[in-house]
Amino acid sequence: MTAEASGLNAGRKIADLRRLQNGWRNGDGIAFDADYLAWLSEAFSRMYPADAPTPTICPTTYGFVSAEWSFPSAEVSLEIDPETRLGELVWADTRTQNSGKVFFDMSEAEGWTRLANYLAKVAGADE
Repeated sequence: MTAEASGLNAGRKIADLRRLQNGWRNGDGIAFDADYLAWLSEAFSRMYPADAPTPTICPTTYGFVSAEWSFPSAEVSLEIDPETRLGELVWADTRTQNSGKVFFDMSEAEGWTRLANYLAKVAGADE
């Protein structure tokens, strides 16, 4: 996988969520807003740093997209509000059981850089 593939791959998976319709998860789950998916797909493709860890993209039943990362010592997930573009990153240290939240403005390139720096810090703790 090339260095650029991480954001592009996430962007493609996000764009694929447009196929989900109301009730997509056993009668639960709302259809995703097309503008939100287009924006988020483009943002991951363009602004997610090429050398950042590849996320797993997961739909939520309430219309947000969750990007998730698993590291040997931590679990991290990010949900970006479709209206405010505010990203809520939730982390849990699997060794200490500590957890917390960090917020990023994902409507700006700086938010994506801060996210990548945070993920690099978490990944670096495992080295």
